[in-house]
Amino acid sequence: MTALGRTSAGLRSLPRCSVPPRGPPQPSAARLGPGEKRLGGQQRAALLWGSPVKPMLARTQDRRSVVAPVSTVLPESPDLEGEDEAPVFRRTEDGHRLVGNGQEAFDAESWTTAAAKGSALAATRASKIAWPTGLVSKSGKPVLCHEPPTLPINNLCNICADGAVECVAVMVRFKWSGKWGGEEVAISGTFNDWDVIPVERSPNGDYVLFLTLEPGTYQYKFRVDGRWLTSLEEPRVSDGRNNMNNQVTVAEAVTYKWKKEWGGEEVFVVGNDTNWTERLRMERDDQGDFVLSKSLPVGSYYYKFLVDGQWRCSPEEPTQINAQNLLNNCVTVAADASVTLFYKTGWDKPRLVLPGTVDPEDPTKPVEIPFAHTQSTGWMRVSVPVAPGYIQQHTNKRSGAEADGTCGQVNALEFVVSEGVEDGSSDVPPHGGVYDCPHPGGYKLLNGYLIPFPKARSPPVMVCTDLDGTLIGDDADFDAGTAAFTHYWEDTAGLAGGVLVFNTGRSIGKVCSLFVEKAGLLAVPKAVITAVGTKIFERNMKYPPEMVEGWDEDLSWAERLDEGWDLEVVREVCEAAVSGGEWKEQVWWLDRGTEHPHRCSLSVHLPRLDDLLLYLKNSFAEAGLTIKVIVSGEGDWRYVDCVADNAGKLQALNYVRKKYSIPKERCAACGDSGNDTLMLAGENPAIVVGNAQPDLRAWVLNQPQDGRVVLTENKGAAGILEGLASLQLY
Repeated sequence: MTALGRTSAGLRSLPRCSVPPRGPPQPSAARLGPGEKRLGGQQRAALLWGSPVKPMLARTQDRRSVVAPVSTVLPESPDLEGEDEAPVFRRTEDGHRLVGNGQEAFDAESWTTAAAKGSALAATRASKIAWPTGLVSKSGKPVLCHEPPTLPINNLCNICADGAVECVAVMVRFKWSGKWGGEEVAISGTFNDWDVIPVERSPNGDYVLFLTLEPGTYQYKFRVDGRWLTSLEEPRVSDGRNNMNNQVTVAEAVTYKWKKEWGGEEVFVVGNDTNWTERLRMERDDQGDFVLSKSLPVGSYYYKFLVDGQWRCSPEEPTQINAQNLLNNCVTVAADASVTLFYKTGWDKPRLVLPGTVDPEDPTKPVEIPFAHTQSTGWMRVSVPVAPGYIQQHTNKRSGAEADGTCGQVNALEFVVSEGVEDGSSDVPPHGGVYDCPHPGGYKLLNGYLIPFPKARSPPVMVCTDLDGTLIGDDADFDAGTAAFTHYWEDTAGLAGGVLVFNTGRSIGKVCSLFVEKAGLLAVPKAVITAVGTKIFERNMKYPPEMVEGWDEDLSWAERLDEGWDLEVVREVCEAAVSGGEWKEQVWWLDRGTEHPHRCSLSVHLPRLDDLLLYLKNSFAEAGLTIKVIVSGEGDWRYVDCVADNAGKLQALNYVRKKYSIPKERCAACGDSGNDTLMLAGENPAIVVGNAQPDLRAWVLNQPQDGRVVLTENKGAAGILEGLASLQLY
């Protein structure tokens, strides 16, 4: 197998990415067969003649449209003659034959004869378009499988005589995690003009779909039980109309190979990138070797080959013994061989223009790729895969050097930026010409100059911070620190995919009011944890953050807290304390569970605190409930919160962290008071700001001095920045 560092075709036409996404589709009323979805005329033509996604085709029951059946392996041609129904083929249980609509069995020879009737297949062979498994291999032989589609692998990118770039597709895995719930899951995106494709549940409970896509950048979204949602495990961008979509940059990462001389008639590859649950069928290339190309995130992986039912390792690739004492092949995928460009402009729809390329829809124009909006104010983003073969040829053409190693600097990307409107302006370097990115990586384009932005390739960080006394305060020094943090977050950490979370005692309504009170000073988080960790809200980009509608409650978290919680019983126990004669005017209600149904909150005079805690402990035990009682505040009166046992600031922090796939060592909790120890005491790094209250300072001194907890000199948000730098998370 070859680890290519995610090299891929860059500077090439992106027919389905060259138009800004129009968002998820509306339900169709067309009459379809079981498991079918209708494709319009434009999509139908695109599927037949070179769309980035080429799913299996068959006719609808009314014979008027071409569809992509959920479980179809071999499609029929849209103009197949002499057939009453489209032949939909599946493998038999023995795995050696194909079965059509009438359950008749086809061997390989008879299938070849049937498939040859299809003009689409004939046209595919004639035009040499690479199609996924289930149609034909490059040699013209039928591929008999019911596994996720694969492609015969050639060079990733070829340069045609007319300057157009012809790319070979790469297998990409899309996943909706089972832990987020859902019974019916589908996906749609710019890769197929937002048509809906059902996603089936895998053995480990996740919903997984494999698609073969040409290298490029695509936006997509999941439909889960009728709701359009984004995966928090993948990058998210705005489409410019206040809709958030996931985004994926497709680039070849790994080519697996099993050579023909090692034997075998049926070869699969399986690895820990899919938790060893999904076997992917490999296909022979022109030399007879079994090959498969796959896009993988940066990281190290184990894998193994299943050859005629026997587990084997490639003798030519590195091997390691894993924790289960099993020998596997191993591979490390380096950073993407692509350019990620961030651009801050007043233009609404800027586009990246790639000189030297040819737009297949208009050969007189170069390829243009739209920028995507980010959650950082004013910033837009685009990622372009880079193809070394294209770069070399383009550099030779520009410099006049021959392809003999004598050419000059090889540039990863050359571009200008257009305003994206007719007769609009262009952004070119001050000296004219084009912008040159010498190497793959992250860059910012500001004031006519490219600035390296390596953080774009670093793992994202998560900052979970208290608000009052930590991120915000009441004086000018505090406000200056808040403004500095917001500038850092929006232009650096947040721009690179970081996750900002507020973990506060404020209600969501009072958090919204802060965006009015601190207008322009406060960074907008992706999530807000309120009510001592009993409620979690996520940002809804359709509304501004100062509106309550701009925040959607995470109902999955609320459902988790239902276990072992009985609001009526908790309320009765607390009411007895408030109305009891001996404690009259010593204990008061703050929240009866009306605003936060997984919390009852009291205020108690300090001399009666211990008596109240003992009473609550005994009363909940007698009722058979395990309730967490949290004390906070300072002075003569203290807050007492009774919450569900699995609630809490730290538990909510870890829930959000795992949801966004942030490792604990990349997550910093920040606070200034004793009640913040509820989230500072986890395994993640912790920042205690310089203005911390005495009880929290004492807590810091009692912690192991191993560098996990940092007590800063600066106060407030300035202390958060100091702490991030100290923890090497800045």
